[in-house]
Amino acid sequence: YLPRGLRVLSLDCLSCRAISDAGIQHLACELPTSLTKLTLHFDMCAGVSSAGLRVLAQHLPESVQDFRGTFLGTTINGSFNSVSELQQAASGTTQLLQWFGF
Repeated sequence: YLPRGLRVLSLDCLSCRAISDAGIQHLACELPTSLTKLTLHFDMCAGVSSAGLRVLAQHLPESVQDFRGTFLGTTINGSFNSVSELQQAASGTTQLLQWFGF
């Protein structure tokens, strides 16, 4: 549960084995629309993949103006310093999957 009026959220899940794409999906779907700043660190979380990245980008509230996310040591193996970088990476992942017929 996240409070409705929450404006800033920072989560550091470095090397957490319990974090997966399903966990990111649950978090993404619960992000409050009041959120303006979001910082997420999923470095070395083996259960996190491009599927989680796509869901996060799809459900990111429009109110988020400041986004930072790190996914180093995952299959994504990247960092994002803005909402547009996150959305671009998620879009590129979707296009690659469609190109390969998935």
